[in-house]
Amino acid sequence: MSFVKNPTLSLSSVPGSFPFQTKYIPLPLNVTVTLGSEVDDNSGQKRITSATNGWFAPQTLGGGSPISPLPLSSLHSQVWWDGLEVYIRDLDSPFGTYVNNIKVTGTRIIRAGDIIVCCASTSVVRIGLD
Repeated sequence: MSFVKNPTLSLSSVPGSFPFQTKYIPLPLNVTVTLGSEVDDNSGQKRITSATNGWFAPQTLGGGSPISPLPLSSLHSQVWWDGLEVYIRDLDSPFGTYVNNIKVTGTRIIRAGDIIVCCASTSVVRIGLD
């Protein structure tokens, strides 16, 4: 019997990057969370942005039309927890995923304080226990 609590992935926008609401995403054991644009990818699945999922919504800046985080793919990257570490992998997105300015190729461990860049959305990662 394990009493380890699931971590929460906290993503917050960095000044100068595409603005978004801070996210607090629970990471259940061996469940993959997708980070990507809420904009439909022709899959027919309805995506609704919330503070507890990995979807990023278009923003209205300066009262104009909504602007999508254009370089953010509809299915950009995935994050998961295996019970020991939290991992990220890019999903062959055209603009890539970066952790601390290093392009993610394959699977990479992420830690609290890492900077994740999914092109348009720069985030500071905070990984904590509930």
